Amino acid sequence: MKQIIIGVATFAMLTASVYAQSLQSAIDFNQSLPGSTARSLGMGGAFGALGGDPSCLMVNPAGLAIFRKSEFSFTPTFNYRGNSSTYLLNNVTDNRFSFNMGNAAAIFSGYRENRKDWKGLNFGIAYNRDYSFSTNNYFEGFNSKNSILNSYLDKANGTSDSLFSDLNFAFDVGLAYNAFLLNPDTGLTNMYTIAAPNGGVQQSMTQELRGGKGAWSFAFSNNYQDKIMLGGSLDISSFRYDETNTYTESDKYDSIVSPYDKMDFKSFTLNQDKQTRGSGVSAKFGIIVKPVEWLRVGAAFHTPVVYNMKYNDQYSIASSFASKQYAPDAIESTFDYKYTSPLKAVGSLALVWKQVGLLSVDYEYVDHQATRFKSKGYNFVNENSAISKQLQGASNVRVGAEYRYQIFAVRAGAAMYGSPVRSGNLKGAADYAAVTYTGGVGMRESGYYFDIGYGYTKNSKTTAPYTVAEQTTNDVVTDYKLHRIQFTLGFKF
Repeated sequence: MKQIIIGVATFAMLTASVYAQSLQSAIDFNQSLPGSTARSLGMGGAFGALGGDPSCLMVNPAGLAIFRKSEFSFTPTFNYRGNSSTYLLNNVTDNRFSFNMGNAAAIFSGYRENRKDWKGLNFGIAYNRDYSFSTNNYFEGFNSKNSILNSYLDKANGTSDSLFSDLNFAFDVGLAYNAFLLNPDTGLTNMYTIAAPNGGVQQSMTQELRGGKGAWSFAFSNNYQDKIMLGGSLDISSFRYDETNTYTESDKYDSIVSPYDKMDFKSFTLNQDKQTRGSGVSAKFGIIVKPVEWLRVGAAFHTPVVYNMKYNDQYSIASSFASKQYAPDAIESTFDYKYTSPLKAVGSLALVWKQVGLLSVDYEYVDHQATRFKSKGYNFVNENSAISKQLQGASNVRVGAEYRYQIFAVRAGAAMYGSPVRSGNLKGAADYAAVTYTGGVGMRESGYYFDIGYGYTKNSKTTAPYTVAEQTTNDVVTDYKLHRIQFTLGFKF
């Protein structure tokens, strides 16, 4: 009788479980979106040289010096993601609606126009949400060539089954072994057979992602003669990433003949529940120079965020045969580590016509290849080396415009986010570049303001559900479309 794997896995197993996909994690964790208030979203997030909006603390804290009055504002955000996935020539769609708080801010202005040199210290506290992970993904198709069990077979062959509860094996090979999906080959030592050796399986996977990342910024700024604005912020970031995967294979046409077909394989389902929580500290520094009334030039530097992360997961599998079902005990693990996000540098330019409107451009460089993972018990040398070699610095460009008529404003913008992946270096992945088109309207009175912003983001990803040695496996191509609507209400005092 096969031994059931119970309880928490060994430390070495935990690291393997968490970071088999560390390169993918570096890409996913570093994602961001333009705009956290309705006004900034409507202008493509291009606020590095403008300031005067709470979202400037995401880009350039020197923009805090533009405020002439104290104010409080908040921005609820509504997200709708519609995804389309193609696998084995089969196209399916899925969607997800979510709600979050894009921004909440309190700005306290000490600006005094009659001061000759330094005009007074401004202070701000703001929460800005940088990215929402919430999405649903689904794919399915009939695979006539192989099964995910083939990838387990590659890993198991040549290894004693006494090791299947150790190291890298428990979360995949060990579960399959205890569910009788992988069995010893009676004719060869340490060699195995699988329930679906030649494919012929209907495959599907449902994925649910939840969570997001954002930061509380505690910022200050000062203004020298209305010509030079300086600012800085201390940021306390939060991170939540929940992933639930349900992967199924079944003998849809009752055609599979396995080496031990007396059991008559029908199906199996693999469940993966993963949770990541984190918090970190970083800083931003910025400057805005106004050489003439209609021109502003800005620059900002964002230090990397060093997150303290806690990862928990649970893997389980259930198999079904003609006369019997198996459900081995789930495998659970927990692991603490540090994740260091890339540094950012931003250069900005804005043209401002006070009674008419403005035009603004941001250029942002993100050093993705400097992303790092670290823990006390595992050095991540191989993973960090792969990140350095296969990722790259990316250029992001944001452009926005605003036209004003009396108390009303109309806005439009776009944001282009460059690929973090070196061309051809990441097998089974698209370039991860994204583009966002935005627009919005607003009104401003002396004591309050109200804005509406809309953003449409699209990008695509190509991922491989599994790989098999010396066999061609199929990729899942997913087109992502995100619709965001934000409403900002602000009060001046």
